[in-house]
Amino acid sequence: MHLTPHQAAKLHRQVGDHARYYLRLRQRLDQLSVPPTDPLYQYVLRAHAATHAITNPAPEQSRQRLMEEKSTRTSFGRRERSDAQSRRAGKAIQYLRATASTP
Repeated sequence: MHLTPHQAAKLHRQVGDHARYYLRLRQRLDQLSVPPTDPLYQYVLRAHAATHAITNPAPEQSRQRLMEEKSTRTSFGRRERSDAQSRRAGKAIQYLRATASTP
């Protein structure tokens, strides 16, 4: 499978968005005092590690990419997406806790 540069950039951004989502979900689990031994916590850690590994290039490339992203993205769009993803994460945690306690 061959990707055009545009497709590769889009895929990289999407995987990066997922990596940031898993990072925020892990932070939310920490805030809720979910133990690190909890299976959900472990799944989130693995998902974040995997997505981060895909999007984390060599340090010099990372610095250059970060500067490019800062110039093309707005904080307004990020804030909206962050809030929506945080709400979804909270709902997912509530659902998982409710179903886990049901015999």
